[in-house]
Amino acid sequence: YLVDNIAQLEEISIIEEMKPIYVTNDLSADIVEADPSATTLNLDGSGQKVAIIDSGIDTGVDTATAGDMHLDLDNRVFNITSISNVICQIYGESCTSANDVNGHGTHTSGSVIGNGSRSSSQYKGMAPKATLSFYAAGDDDGSRSMYIASLDTTMIQQGYNDGAKIHSDSWGSSTTEYS
Repeated sequence: YLVDNIAQLEEISIIEEMKPIYVTNDLSADIVEADPSATTLNLDGSGQKVAIIDSGIDTGVDTATAGDMHLDLDNRVFNITSISNVICQIYGESCTSANDVNGHGTHTSGSVIGNGSRSSSQYKGMAPKATLSFYAAGDDDGSRSMYIASLDTTMIQQGYNDGAKIHSDSWGSSTTEYS
């Protein structure tokens, strides 16, 4: 009865049934066909260092203290650098902290090196035994903006200098040009 009345309103264009929403990160390895290879070849990221540039990472701190970082990442992030650069300043933003206000960098880091400790290994990354060098390029307000400068000559090189031979970034722009 209520839905029928709402449907008659001029402002309403469409009414859809609300379907349940589920977390499906445990299916991502199958979707990208990483799981069959990883299982067959016993690949788990052991001995690998990965670099990521993103918004920030959890608390922005990972020391030898247990629990100072998301437990799926804790004590495996060997470098956390906050990139405060001129691009951020041009936009009038503050980019001084590596903590992840919007959660994107923490999510992408978990998709790469998360060990699944918070979910009894149900939700873990593609390389759960790898370590991470993280560069925070988001602003302190947690907006969706990323402040990237000198990507190829500076930021990628810094990750490489940290020993990372794998660099994973999950951001882009609305332009068709390289970003």
